[in-house]
Amino acid sequence: MVPEVVKVGDNNASDFGYVTFSFTEVQTISFSVAVFVYGEQTKNFELTNSRLYVTSGTDALFNKDIANVTNSILVKDGYTTYHVKVTKDGYITYERILRLMN
Repeated sequence: MVPEVVKVGDNNASDFGYVTFSFTEVQTISFSVAVFVYGEQTKNFELTNSRLYVTSGTDALFNKDIANVTNSILVKDGYTTYHVKVTKDGYITYERILRLMN
């Protein structure tokens, strides 16, 4: 195969039927989350899996199951408050409002 190149001069990609688009860089913040439950057999706290939700206002930023390890979470920056909610069947839901400080 031998590619060929066509000189386009002052023309745009759309002049040849190609679609163009651009990217905008999204600023993010990251934090670590580990969820523990108290184990009656071990009489100690143990890592456990759960569901993590992160929202700000009506924007859903994170909504996934997390593993029984320390999880690195990445969400969009630019909000002043983040609502963090952790759920696990059979346990009380944990919720907290986090505020960013400059």
